[in-house]
Amino acid sequence: MKRYFELKQEHVALLRRANVVRYATGSVGLDGKRPFGNSDVERDICEILGWPVGEDGCTEEQIKQAEAIHVELKDALSVVLVTADFILGDYETDRYMDDWRRVLRPSIFDL
Repeated sequence: MKRYFELKQEHVALLRRANVVRYATGSVGLDGKRPFGNSDVERDICEILGWPVGEDGCTEEQIKQAEAIHVELKDALSVVLVTADFILGDYETDRYMDDWRRVLRPSIFDL
């Protein structure tokens, strides 16, 4: 079974601002508490992506969108590391392997 993922400009913008840390185990990754420098992850995402943030912070809808994009960053980071590139678009991998490869979406004429 294949998995699909679309690498978007939002993912790239967040990865470029990511706070990368080295853990005691020797592995590296995004800082779990402050992936973008502050502990208010949703607000950081809103600001990095240029979404308007009011005095009271992000809206409920912005928070939901920010949380969804944050979850997608695992696959976005995997795509970037495996392909060694930041090419936006569609990727696929086998279900249990992170061997991402770029795929083209079928045209409406291919259906």
